[in-house]
Amino acid sequence: MKIFSQLIKQRSKLESKMLNSVMLTKKENKNFEIIIKKTIRFNINVRYKIIEILEFYNNELFSINVYKNCQKRFAKTNNLFMNNIKKYYI
Repeated sequence: MKIFSQLIKQRSKLESKMLNSVMLTKKENKNFEIIIKKTIRFNINVRYKIIEILEFYNNELFSINVYKNCQKRFAKTNNLFMNNIKKYYI
């Protein structure tokens, strides 16, 4: 899939001081899952699941629905841009 290959190519752009590692996995239901591991208080790993890729722009920005799973609490955030995730989850 074209978008999936573009995401892999852009992997290095997603990594920053706030994001220690990024792993992309294509799932059977044609959705994508991105696992962003970062260190926050008590070394908690936070997992973000992409429910839907809404837009892909200039190989950098795409709008997504994100579920945040942290300490058994769930929160849904709509239409974040990938390059702004670090601003929302510091």
